[in-house]
Amino acid sequence: MPYEIERRVNRKVRLPEEAIMKELLSVVDENDNLIKGEDRKAVHSSTLWHRGIHVFVFNSKGQLLVQLRSPIKDKYPNTYDCSVSAQVNFGESYEQTAIRELKEELGINNIDIKPVLHFRMPYGSQDYHVCKLFKCIYNREIKPNEEVSEIKFFDMEELKIIINENPRMLTPWFVEMLKWYFKMDNKLNIFEN
Repeated sequence: MPYEIERRVNRKVRLPEEAIMKELLSVVDENDNLIKGEDRKAVHSSTLWHRGIHVFVFNSKGQLLVQLRSPIKDKYPNTYDCSVSAQVNFGESYEQTAIRELKEELGINNIDIKPVLHFRMPYGSQDYHVCKLFKCIYNREIKPNEEVSEIKFFDMEELKIIINENPRMLTPWFVEMLKWYFKMDNKLNIFEN
């Protein structure tokens, strides 16, 4: 069984020509069954469920790497988000997307990530996500790209205070994932695997 999983994760997927020409997101039903690839703009102007990933990068002190989203982001600019957040492109797996985005956004390569949560949640009136959250431990240099204004390691207790006293500092999905982490009431609809 582990061999099959490894083989499936590392296989190369040939994308349709339209996926190369424009960014297609993985559209799914509310149970995470893949339906089709669809243009980002069409997905974000509808109620289509689509896949996303998040990664919590911890250091060996147990602190969580948090990024300040760029002011050029179309949603929640200048707010803090988890270490990595991204949408899954059509033809990619959750894990492939997480590994690619760790490299692109933070310059993190060759790292083992572990899936910890599979959930769905509306992120807004026309932004319906089915997501997987991964975690990893990383203690080396981080090189953020232009999508990231700044990075900072937070103690988990500090983040708990922020979600209770000033949650608008954080993206709404990050608040809900932190509430789950702290075993607080949250808006995540969790898949039982």
